[in-house]
Amino acid sequence: MKESYQDILDFINKKKKSSDKKYWIEQFKLDLEEVDCCGRTALQYAVYNNDVELLEILIKSGAKIDAKDDFGLTPLQRAVFWNVLEVT
Repeated sequence: MKESYQDILDFINKKKKSSDKKYWIEQFKLDLEEVDCCGRTALQYAVYNNDVELLEILIKSGAKIDAKDDFGLTPLQRAVFWNVLEVT
C-alpha cells in the first residue's frame, strides 16, 4: 500500500531534527509541488504546523513559495491567516 501524501508529510513533521526531515524528504522522493485534497503543498503544510525548520528545508530544496491552494492562498497568506507569527 502506497502512503498518501498527507501521511508522508505527517511522518516527516514528527521528526525532531532538521537533518532527519531532509533525509526523509529525499527518501520518499517527495514532490514539493504535489498537493493534497485541498490543493496544499508541503510548504503550506509546514506553515500550518508552524514548522520553521521544515519550511527552511523545503524553500532551500526549491519549493514554490507562491503556490496557491484551492482557496487561492499562498503559504505566507496562510501564515498570516492562521496567525503563525514564528513563520511570518
